[in-house]
Amino acid sequence: MMRLSEVHLLPKPRTIADADGVWVVAKAGAVALGRTDARVLWAATGLTDLLAATVGGRWFASAGAAEAAVKVVLDPGSVAHEQGYRIQIKPDGVVLLAADPAGMQYGLLTLTQLVYECGDELPCGVIEDHPDFAVRGLMLDISRDRVPTMETVFDIVDLLASLKINHFELYTEHTFAYTAHREVWAAASPMTGDQILELDAYCRDRGVELTPNQNGFGHMERWVIHPRYSKLAEAYGHGEIVRPNFRHSTFGSTLCPLDPGSEELVAGLYEELLGHFTSRRFNIGGDEPWELGKGRSKDECEKRGQVDVYTDFLLKLIGHARRLGKTPMYWGDIVMHYPEQLDRLPRTDAIALEWGYGHDHDFDGHGAKYAAAGVPFWVCPGTNSWLSIVGRTENGTLNMANAAANGLKHGASGYLNTDWGDAGHHQPPSVSFGQYAVGAAASWCIKANPEPDWEAVGLHVFEDAEGEAGRIIADIGRLHEIAGGDITNDHVSRMLILPELSNAAAATLPVDRLEAAVAQAEELAGELAAADIGREDAEEIVDEMTVALDLFTHGCRMAQRKLHGGGATFRELHSEMTDLIGRYCGAWLARSRPGGLADSIGRLEARRVEYSEAAND
Repeated sequence: MMRLSEVHLLPKPRTIADADGVWVVAKAGAVALGRTDARVLWAATGLTDLLAATVGGRWFASAGAAEAAVKVVLDPGSVAHEQGYRIQIKPDGVVLLAADPAGMQYGLLTLTQLVYECGDELPCGVIEDHPDFAVRGLMLDISRDRVPTMETVFDIVDLLASLKINHFELYTEHTFAYTAHREVWAAASPMTGDQILELDAYCRDRGVELTPNQNGFGHMERWVIHPRYSKLAEAYGHGEIVRPNFRHSTFGSTLCPLDPGSEELVAGLYEELLGHFTSRRFNIGGDEPWELGKGRSKDECEKRGQVDVYTDFLLKLIGHARRLGKTPMYWGDIVMHYPEQLDRLPRTDAIALEWGYGHDHDFDGHGAKYAAAGVPFWVCPGTNSWLSIVGRTENGTLNMANAAANGLKHGASGYLNTDWGDAGHHQPPSVSFGQYAVGAAASWCIKANPEPDWEAVGLHVFEDAEGEAGRIIADIGRLHEIAGGDITNDHVSRMLILPELSNAAAATLPVDRLEAAVAQAEELAGELAAADIGREDAEEIVDEMTVALDLFTHGCRMAQRKLHGGGATFRELHSEMTDLIGRYCGAWLARSRPGGLADSIGRLEARRVEYSEAAND
């Protein structure tokens, strides 16, 4: 019998003390909750359903049952920390003490994981636990082509809640169905107002805060491409300043901050969007205004300074969010380049978002600057699944741990993991599931979770009783390193889906490394197919990951032909890509809406055209 400290919990609790003996689960019993709310009932139902399935008997939740084998007690005096809990398992049953309803929920989730791994005999001992960060979140990009179905979003929320994540954002540029702006979202299969209301309630019932996220400065290319909005663009009349790698970039991606119409547009979006959310927070974006100071605002930026013009507009957006009763959050990349701007940022009722996605991003130095200035901030690492097809495991896990350790060091009030979809969101959803768990563990308690426990990921994310699925997904995310890259860049995927951003290093991928990556990918595909994934969407996971693996191996063969003149012919690559595009579409539509699919496969179609032209030369 394993000891309590040997069980693979996710996140691993702060302290675990072993004791002798086991609690043998009876055929029937009650989980007594006392005071409760929706989140506690949701977690308790998950526990009782699992207990009943494990022992083949009847378990139920009760508001009060004197003889209950599992007693959940709301007792702030005995648990010092918010969201904290204490579990004592003895041979005669379990007592869970909690500081608040969130602690009750999290203690019940920990018990559920114990039952999942240990079955009907739980090892005795004591678990004491509470989070490092009061807010632990995930932001999912739904604007770079892939908008998930409602069923997919619900599944993601359930996963996040089970991992003790309590904050969720859907990153939006053009994928909310604004009533007065139909031309912007007409082809995008957007989230509608009634869907957001439904999702908001679903999240609340699981202890997750659904927070609105609408960019309104940079990254507005899907707006300014339309004639009705193009005159608001910084680049309007200055097309030569547009970044050449931007798709739909006739007028760039940045609103002109000096145009009153820009502020009027964004304020109107806020007015319609924010009423659909009960969250008091609102992510207003504000990152990467690429063309600022190079077009319509050039003279003003030269006169007063580019960053002053930027901050002026940012503060206007902050003001609009506040007037609507929200606490605005904003990306901090611009002001961090100009630390003197920190003095202009709010000290209350606003939150800077310190983002960085490299394993060595300076969360330490930047966190120290926010702390010294008294500016509230969160740390925002990323899954590193984007600009890839199969993920970048090592860079992502190191990035998330770095953010947690230094955010804790400098007093960050929250942790927001991010899952972007740059250049077509070619990575399937399940590529990121393991990284969601890594971020959840790091943000819960970095001291207890300094490195990923992939067996725990297999058990509690993929519901694989052997825990192998977690390791397989992690290894798939290391394929780009085998192909000859470093932990930061997936050169194979970039050559395939974003060749305009491929750098000189991609041109040096050695043929033997490419061949080794293909062989390893084929081996991992076999292991994934054989894994005993117990989730209801197991078929979709295997299918979409197999398509991703085949796309990656196709990229390796493409690189071998282009860089070394060997391997598959261009005619063979053309035939293979034709088949892959069809399979990619099928996997996409199993979880995501049709809007955006044509743009996403457009990058794959471009490679197919290249193959056809090369084959005919």
